[in-house]
Amino acid sequence: MDPSTLVEINAQNFPDVNFRDYIKGGVDTNRDGWLSKTERAIYNLFIDQFNISSLQGIEFFPELTTLFCTGNNLTTLDVSKNTALTALVCSGNALTSLDVSKNTALTRLDCASNALTSLDVSKNTALMTLNCSGNALTSLDVSKNPYVITLDNATITNAFENDKMVSTTMGDKETTFDYENKSQATTNNKTG
Repeated sequence: MDPSTLVEINAQNFPDVNFRDYIKGGVDTNRDGWLSKTERAIYNLFIDQFNISSLQGIEFFPELTTLFCTGNNLTTLDVSKNTALTALVCSGNALTSLDVSKNTALTRLDCASNALTSLDVSKNTALMTLNCSGNALTSLDVSKNPYVITLDNATITNAFENDKMVSTTMGDKETTFDYENKSQATTNNKTG
């Protein structure tokens, strides 16, 4: 076995003890304390409600296509090395930012119920389902996401509740929601 393909399951590589314990018990199939290339070639991780504060170490799983990590204590999440991701469900955490610019294969993104103030999905052109409700977003541009067929409007509802104006762009239409006037206006952004 080539030692360069091994990753030790330790506090340096997996600082969060709950995530480390999950990896030891659920991914390290031979229980030797090391992840082989084969053990790291997993496609799905479902680590909902494990009281995890950091997913540092997730970068050791480059073939990961599905990551569910809802209901943890995450304030940051770096999935920049997980470029094969097609589904990311990280709702119910305390994320203040989320960079999915390297995750161009994403078709599903659920980042609801966090503390996000902005979200850039312009590089996620394969995106079909987006749920970003329960955040503090003031705008959301999905004009670069031609395949979005499900857009959770709860973001708009929550923005009204928080006395904010929200603007959503989808394709060539921009919809602006004005809380003070309780109004909605849709305009055609198509030029030419």
